[in-house]
Amino acid sequence: MFYSELSPSTLLLAYVRKYWFLEGFSGTEASTVERILPDGCTELIIHYGQPFRKIDGNNQNQQETAFVFGQLDRFIDLLPGQNIGVMGVRFHPWGLNQFIKIPAANLKGEAVSLKDLFGNAEQELVDKILESTNVKQKAEIMDRFLMNHFKNKTSYPGISSIIDLIKHHEGSLSIDRLTRMTGHSERQLERYFYNEIGLSPKSFSRILRFQNVLRLATKARSLTDLALSAGYYDQAHFSREFTEIAGNSPRNYFKGEKGINGLFFEA
Repeated sequence: MFYSELSPSTLLLAYVRKYWFLEGFSGTEASTVERILPDGCTELIIHYGQPFRKIDGNNQNQQETAFVFGQLDRFIDLLPGQNIGVMGVRFHPWGLNQFIKIPAANLKGEAVSLKDLFGNAEQELVDKILESTNVKQKAEIMDRFLMNHFKNKTSYPGISSIIDLIKHHEGSLSIDRLTRMTGHSERQLERYFYNEIGLSPKSFSRILRFQNVLRLATKARSLTDLALSAGYYDQAHFSREFTEIAGNSPRNYFKGEKGINGLFFEA
């Protein structure tokens, strides 16, 4: 399986983190379920190969060719096909909000068809992506599409600074400390985050702390050391929260293979 990344146009860098591409051909039907973990970002996905199937309990539902996936607060399981070709647009936490009309909170945990968000423009975009012959062309097509759909909404100008503050503290800031450091009430922060990002400040911080655990894991001497280094009260709190997000205990997760999710991880 081949994974690659490209940067968007400089005009989009304030909203789009990167474009990523996943390609491969197994020759046989895939049987390994890939677990995707939340990272605080939203993504636009276009399958130019065989669409993945999403696992929901005992059911398997094929993903659409093109959709936007809203913020995740827990894992999802996907089953790739034998011919993989995926383009992903990874937005900054606040980025997607500038390209769609509906509130970001309405997308939480949902895969919403590009047609529902962009109407007839969706089919033209998909056709061009399918017809293009390399990832550079696909990136240029996506650049034009996003620039044509930029809303230039009036948004809270300090949201990126608040997110940087949460990142600097690696998701371990309490909401009480966050309100004191930013000068905003808890209710104001809730409104800003739901409108711009689609998650509450608490949920967003929780995800960033989880991502920090993944970064610290290679240097930790034990799970207890890892829990305390990441700012959890104790190992029990750490294990409970990690399991809720990842669907697996920390001990089992770090023993296993990371699969596709390992390709997406940003150290």
